[in-house]
Amino acid sequence: MRGRRRGVAALALALALAGAGARAGDEEASPAAFYRYATSLLEQRQPEKAAAFLEVAVSHYPADLPLNELYVRLAKEEGLDDLARASYGERREEYPAEPVILCALGELAGDEAEARSYFERALKADAAFGPAHLGLAELALANGAWDDAGREIAAALKADDGDRDAFALRGTLRLNQGDAEGATDDLKRALKDAPYAPATHAALARAYALGGDAAAAKEEYRAAISQSGDRGEYYVGLAEALEALGDAGPARLAYEAAAARAGADRALAAGAYAAVGRLAFADDDVDGAAAAMEKATGLGEPDAAAEAFLGELRTRQGKPWDAAVAFNAAAKLEPTNGDYWFGLGAALADAGELAGAEQALAKSLQAMTATPREGAKATPEAAAAKLAEVRARLAAEKRK
Repeated sequence: MRGRRRGVAALALALALAGAGARAGDEEASPAAFYRYATSLLEQRQPEKAAAFLEVAVSHYPADLPLNELYVRLAKEEGLDDLARASYGERREEYPAEPVILCALGELAGDEAEARSYFERALKADAAFGPAHLGLAELALANGAWDDAGREIAAALKADDGDRDAFALRGTLRLNQGDAEGATDDLKRALKDAPYAPATHAALARAYALGGDAAAAKEEYRAAISQSGDRGEYYVGLAEALEALGDAGPARLAYEAAAARAGADRALAAGAYAAVGRLAFADDDVDGAAAAMEKATGLGEPDAAAEAFLGELRTRQGKPWDAAVAFNAAAKLEPTNGDYWFGLGAALADAGELAGAEQALAKSLQAMTATPREGAKATPEAAAAKLAEVRARLAAEKRK
């Protein structure tokens, strides 16, 4: 597979050189010409071709920072981490102390300790190498060590006061600190003339959302999606912005797109399906809501409220056994919630399982009396009345 990818890349490289040479004259084989061609592919929304081209381009220019940074960013966004990691691993054998290669390996590392080791080795080779400081800043941000992150970002800006990546990371830091205005300023500066920065567009969208500008957030999420359309979290952000603007229909479609692109991220898929269920129910689409919540409860961590919502939807669909299964799951997760036992009892009663209904309703009444809940849907009086009804039915059956 790898050899095949290299063949495609070599072909792309030859085409690139021809095109770039025609435009660039004596710059024909320069890193700048390679960079221009790669960004033109990205502008044409051809990230796989750009990645294949850049894989070869960085092998020709292993120390060129813009080319390598663009390749690593693209590899991470497009799920090509393993391919890029293998390429840089080979390159490191030839250039063991090259900071650009060491930082690339740090960005692509499988765990924090490995990443930190590469960034520290890059700084040992060049103490003022900005990308290594930014790599350490990212690790600090992930751990909530904001002061450490700020110091590393400052070191990177000292080395290069126009470093777009440094502004992007400082914007993210300010976003985490709740500084919407400062984050917006930094992230907009980071995006100036940036050829490919979907994550930065998404961060700017979050900054706009934090500042209450849902319309601007929507546009930035769309920009992120236009550059990297397979990231489910960008669609979730877009959906949230659309909801904030009152556009429920398009928001539902965006959540559905997020779920379809969640990949192995079960939590993201579950959350997106749950949002689809909520919006579908608000639009009186009970069947659509039930289908979405079935997926949400199957993918996510155990969630009593989600199970109970599914139980309510199954009840509305006239499927008491399915409703009973969902309410039973909810009651097992939160046995002190009387609403869940009430839902289970009512569903079992509808299904004709009166003995089980009696037990569930007795537990409902007990839970409501022992642990009153603010905002409960059912009351002790309702539970007592339903229990009396079920017991009357049981008595009538015995007399037959």
